[in-house]
Amino acid sequence: MNVFIEKEEVEDKSINPDLIIRQSVKPGTLLKPGDEITLYIPDVILKYPDMMAEGWTEEAVKAFAEDYGLKLSIEYVETLEHEPDTVIHQDRPPGTNIVKGASLRVKIALAPEEEIPEFPEEGEEISEDESE
Repeated sequence: MNVFIEKEEVEDKSINPDLIIRQSVKPGTLLKPGDEITLYIPDVILKYPDMMAEGWTEEAVKAFAEDYGLKLSIEYVETLEHEPDTVIHQDRPPGTNIVKGASLRVKIALAPEEEIPEFPEEGEEISEDESE
């Protein structure tokens, strides 16, 4: 009897990769010498998460890139609109397949270094010292 192993794509990453998920002959079939049987094991398809919606940090992205063999590139953006050290953009859309060795570019929120000047209230004048 000849036994072949083939991988079949599955999206459930919790499945045991050594599990036989199906076979080419029905259970209970009598096989003769020389017959062939193919056993199918899972080829887990991993997908990119929504790092922005899930509040990923720089540390989490670095660990993710290392775990999946991705080439990570980070750009820091000063902003008050997002929590510092969180992902505010990812170039790989959530739900797309992760491919080992691919590049992943993210933007991380960074608190502005300089204080943002406060604007005077309506009718309030700015003194010479404050306008510099």
